[in-house]
Amino acid sequence: MGRMRWATTVLAVGALLTLSAPGAATQEFVQAPDEVEQGEPAVFVIDWPAGAEEETSVGAQDSVGHEAFLTLESSESGRVLSSRCFPVSEPRWVCMTGISSTMEPGRYQVSIMLGSASGTVELARAMDIVRRDFLRETIALSRSLTEIRAEPNERRVEEAEQMWSLVSRFDPEAVYHSGPFVIPVSGGRRTSHFGDRRTYRYVDGASANAVHWGIDIAAPTGTPVRAGGDGRVVMVADRVISGNTVVIEHLPGVYGLHYHLDEAQVAVGDAVGAEDIIGTVGSTGLSTGPHLHWEVRVSRVPIEPEVLLSSGLIDIDAISENIRDTDGTPQEGR
Repeated sequence: MGRMRWATTVLAVGALLTLSAPGAATQEFVQAPDEVEQGEPAVFVIDWPAGAEEETSVGAQDSVGHEAFLTLESSESGRVLSSRCFPVSEPRWVCMTGISSTMEPGRYQVSIMLGSASGTVELARAMDIVRRDFLRETIALSRSLTEIRAEPNERRVEEAEQMWSLVSRFDPEAVYHSGPFVIPVSGGRRTSHFGDRRTYRYVDGASANAVHWGIDIAAPTGTPVRAGGDGRVVMVADRVISGNTVVIEHLPGVYGLHYHLDEAQVAVGDAVGAEDIIGTVGSTGLSTGPHLHWEVRVSRVPIEPEVLLSSGLIDIDAISENIRDTDGTPQEGR
């Protein structure tokens, strides 16, 4: 698996990729990736100009009413992704989105719109999405598992809609986690990887294709499952496909999904820290053996969880401090 490649940059006034509205103060990219692989998160840090006090009525707002949105566009297909940004400390904002494992490689235009009552300012730059190779696997399902996945089921459809609604929520104040995440099951064995292209074989000979949106960690039933990062529990449910499920909100628009638990040991609204026990490994729902399915979504998009174990998504302390030397030279990103 490839690594994210970061370019810590500050774009000067009038630079080709910095667009300013007439009379507006200058905004800057403080941190931005030049390229990401399919399945990775793309994280941008920007500076809002100090001293602006306009008010606005919509969007993710900070104490002085600013709003910011990120869009990712392809010249061939138009707008592809859109997500909101959130303030960490004045004047610093974070904008992030997940890059789907199925997103077409190529060059994309990143635009961040910063709005206020006096108008909007756009920051723009190019970013490349790099192809990644994914594994393929075939899974033979028993009759009962075939029924769970293939038979019409109103409850299953409702649960899918509820999950989509949940991971689409964006609370700009939900800044709980900083730095790398931890693996939720210690000593487990990876049995499936992120982005695996799956073929399910049903008992009647039919088949269906799917993409695996997380990683599977096999371990004995009852093995503790720990929170991958600090956060707030926003779902505890017994679902048709994912069985006993716990969902944790880690950052605005960032959710950790934990599937197939034998039992959950937290409740909705609980605050959890990284490595706190949230349940135990099981084989509930659509499962062929005891394991944890761990999935992380950024702006609704599933991303490679392994990336978060070394670099995380954001480092709040590093983002909040002034990263430039006294002579204005940009420092290396952390």
